[in-house]
Amino acid sequence: MRVGGNLERTRATGPPSSSSSPRFASDAGKPNMRRACLPSAVFENPIGLRSRAGAKTCRVQARLWRGAKLSRAEPWSALKSSENVEPAEESEGLDVAALSESVNISVSSLPSRNLRELRASTRIDAPAELVWDTLTSYETLHEFIPGLAVNECLERTDSGATLLQIGEANTAVGFRFKAKVKLRITEFPDGLEEGHKFCLDRDQSDGGDEAVRDITFSQLEGDFKQYEGTWKIVGNDSGSVCDLVYILRVKPQPWLPVSLVMMQVSQEVKTNLACVRREAEMKKGNYEIKTNSQN
Repeated sequence: MRVGGNLERTRATGPPSSSSSPRFASDAGKPNMRRACLPSAVFENPIGLRSRAGAKTCRVQARLWRGAKLSRAEPWSALKSSENVEPAEESEGLDVAALSESVNISVSSLPSRNLRELRASTRIDAPAELVWDTLTSYETLHEFIPGLAVNECLERTDSGATLLQIGEANTAVGFRFKAKVKLRITEFPDGLEEGHKFCLDRDQSDGGDEAVRDITFSQLEGDFKQYEGTWKIVGNDSGSVCDLVYILRVKPQPWLPVSLVMMQVSQEVKTNLACVRREAEMKKGNYEIKTNSQN
């Protein structure tokens, strides 16, 4: 595994030099271990890892994000969008920024060190069954989710799949974020059992009578210490709209800055939900024609 190999190389070679030039004449030609020992889930700075201005910007961005975004986990009533969001327009362009504005998101700190729980939701102008079909088309997820540089369905089962995914994205502070995960996917068409850690705390006033479907995921191998969660589709089969909820519990590797990782993960989650919403709404017309022809 790439992370383990990098750590072994660091132990064998010793700590990196504090400057960009070799400390001793015998070190000339040796790889720069500060850059070489970076794991896959990392912020890569194309203009040099030792840029003091870049490092200062990252620290400032991290403090701002930590103060503005970290909060208690939002209840279902707070996650649900109160806005009457217009459906996505059918066009060749993907206006991710505009669609992302309809995504509600919160991040909370859990008791385990560096463990965070992220919750996000958006209203989709499409039936729950269509959103389910969109999310379970595992082989084509990369076609409408731009952050998936690699998306391979390694195995299909009656109740889910095994996926290999690599996400890549540029950050606002001049770094490139990259993470690799191998995921076990499990489908729950009737929702998770009561009392499960990813169940929603709902009541009748919040739409507690609506059906819930879950698609859970957990990391088998990858660049995170812990990575698990679920996609929830809340809505009845007879309805024309539904709510899409995403819950993620993630713990970065201990040598990575938690604030910067969560800042990037949060942005990617908003983009992903917006892309799923757009894909489902674009397919709604054909879905209704197909459904009517079968009735």
